[in-house]
Amino acid sequence: MKRVRTWLVMAWLAISFRFANADDWQHWRGPNRNGITSETSGWRNGTWLSAEPRWRARVGEGSTSPLVVGDRVFVMGWSDQKDTVRCLDANTGRELWLTSYACPRYGRQATGDEGFYAGPTSTP
Repeated sequence: MKRVRTWLVMAWLAISFRFANADDWQHWRGPNRNGITSETSGWRNGTWLSAEPRWRARVGEGSTSPLVVGDRVFVMGWSDQKDTVRCLDANTGRELWLTSYACPRYGRQATGDEGFYAGPTSTP
């Protein structure tokens, strides 16, 4: 049952990305896959509009890219012997849902980089 639920979540994510807004980051490096957005950064005259981030979230170890679609942020991280995909509210950082699967901390098996890249290294 858990495996079916995981596949349903992944299918929903794939379908929902087709209807994403232009400024959504629905895949790695943004809408044009170049790391550039048409939105303003908040940088004015050498200072940020706000000194503090609006919210922070602990998502576990890993080196993945967050995806932003509408008012949702999708992140992936490793903790407690599991890789976990989380959906967060973009305005508050509140966790809306998560799904996990068992995974070793160092999942890569390539010769020469065993023990590097703790946690997931892909984009949700």
